[in-house]
Amino acid sequence: MRRALDPAEAAQLERVRYVDTEKSLRAAIAAAAASSAQAWRIVVVGAIALTRTVVLPAAAPGLVLEGAGVAMLAADGLTAISLRGDRQVVRGLYVRGATTVITVPGAIADVTIEGLVADACTTFVSGPLTRAAIRGNSCGGGAINTSSGAGGNILAVNRNPGTKTLHATDKDLDTMVGAIISAIADKRVLFSDGGAVAGAAQVHYDKTNGRLGVGTTSPQTLAHVSGVLRITDTSNETQPNEILASVADFIFRTRGNFNVIVDTDGNAASFSDAFKVWLTSTTGTPLFQVGAKDGFVGINTAAAQYGLDVRRANADGVVGLHLAGTDAQYKDVVLTDTTSGEKWAISHRATSNFLEFYYYNGATWTLVQKWKLTGTQVVSAGDLVVGTVGKGPVLRSPDGNYWRITVSNAGALAATSLGASEPA
Repeated sequence: MRRALDPAEAAQLERVRYVDTEKSLRAAIAAAAASSAQAWRIVVVGAIALTRTVVLPAAAPGLVLEGAGVAMLAADGLTAISLRGDRQVVRGLYVRGATTVITVPGAIADVTIEGLVADACTTFVSGPLTRAAIRGNSCGGGAINTSSGAGGNILAVNRNPGTKTLHATDKDLDTMVGAIISAIADKRVLFSDGGAVAGAAQVHYDKTNGRLGVGTTSPQTLAHVSGVLRITDTSNETQPNEILASVADFIFRTRGNFNVIVDTDGNAASFSDAFKVWLTSTTGTPLFQVGAKDGFVGINTAAAQYGLDVRRANADGVVGLHLAGTDAQYKDVVLTDTTSGEKWAISHRATSNFLEFYYYNGATWTLVQKWKLTGTQVVSAGDLVVGTVGKGPVLRSPDGNYWRITVSNAGALAATSLGASEPA
């Protein structure tokens, strides 16, 4: 006993028509146009000879015209099919004798044309299609041509050896692949631009040397940027980590540590592994260098011999170290024995106007000497010791001569004239 169809199945079956004559084909199309239901399917079985163009009306959006088995529309000298409604589908048909296979008199969208074989066409689709898929078709071994008028976003993937004549806004897969190949041949990185595939002129890959150029077609290094480069970490918008390089400035800003690691070659006598700062080029002597092996800092020398080795002379020939601060601040040079913990400091504070010498025994600081920096006063917080026999304080007499004060074994002081020239 056969099961009764439920209403949905019955309605779906009602929207399928199998046709084998032009009369039954046109009657099915008229029924689809008159029906309030959509998604009708008209299936052509066998060969149908046409006397005029088959029109799929606008009143039947989503209508599917397809072939089953050996299905043919004989349209000798005619335009075979005219599409008038959105989402209409034509597929799986052999079209004989039509020079124009399909026309689209008005603007419709989302049309699918697939699996058609036409033996005599010169124009495959003509009319203002939008978002159409034209795939798996053959036009008598010739070209698959579209003339889409207003056109737009047509994807054509077809079985034909000929050339394509597409509307300017249409997209043919072979054409897109050709654009990709052209862009690759031009050594550009590929991007999508409004649906088109194109090579970015500002990004260039040098395959021969394995180099990437941004803003240059002749990269000189593995990665070469010509122009302003900015790298930003926006996790903290108020204080981002960023690198900004331009013609005038190089700015490095970080909210954390700024770490520079130089991998040493293990040669203690070599300064080849170092952190270096140059002025205009990497030739000559670097302005600043930190040796990776010994940590020596060199200013205007590539071979520092001390913890801080300054060898740069300014215009007046002075080599100096400048410590600056406000009047209330100490400007100190501290020497430390890391074994004993002892320290010696030379300090100056403008409020006292003294150059002060301190000693630190590991627990407390003691003022040893202080020298007044203006006038002639020297004030000592302790003894002033001259430990070399024959040496002593040198004083200048009113007549301009210099005298050295020494002491005998009995403690008697003696003055020895040094003449009018200041002793060396």
